[in-house]
Amino acid sequence: MALMLDGLVGIVCIMVKENKMKKILTLCLVLISLSSCNLVYNAIDTITYSQLDPIEFYDFAEYDLTRLNNFYQIAMFQQKYLTYTADIGEDINSPEEAMRTGIADCDEFSIGFLDLAYVTLGIKMSLIVVSTKDYLLADGTSSRAIVNGGIGNHFDVRYEGINYDAQVGCVSPYQNVLYEYTFDEIFGGGY
Repeated sequence: MALMLDGLVGIVCIMVKENKMKKILTLCLVLISLSSCNLVYNAIDTITYSQLDPIEFYDFAEYDLTRLNNFYQIAMFQQKYLTYTADIGEDINSPEEAMRTGIADCDEFSIGFLDLAYVTLGIKMSLIVVSTKDYLLADGTSSRAIVNGGIGNHFDVRYEGINYDAQVGCVSPYQNVLYEYTFDEIFGGGY
């Protein structure tokens, strides 16, 4: 049996016995996940994008936002009202829902940050997907050579080409962007 993926990865699995099928398929999946196979990564990208589709813009009208005049203050505002909970589920909650429940993971923190940056500073930022396994070293080089396309496990925000950590409001150590979604793609013009 031959398995070819997007012209980038070719794996030939010859099954001698039926009981080796599980091991061979597992090996194929491991090799695919370690490869730069666009089919796998585009599937992840499509899943992420479909989760972003229904995000509603929130005006934060019931909160005093007058002191939020930089990224750090936006992050501290969110930390005051939200408790970080690692991966609270597959769905990405709107900023209003996150504020109502008081819990968020990196998805909600990042989308809330985008929303607040627009409401308070009048700027449109992008939502980015990064891998926390790829970070900047002290000398400014990358720990791994991941470029556009890859499996991300963390959301950050981006403004004027600089990536920021939405949970603390400073430059993010994760600089290689796997996917980027504009403000308008996330909120669909409903702001």
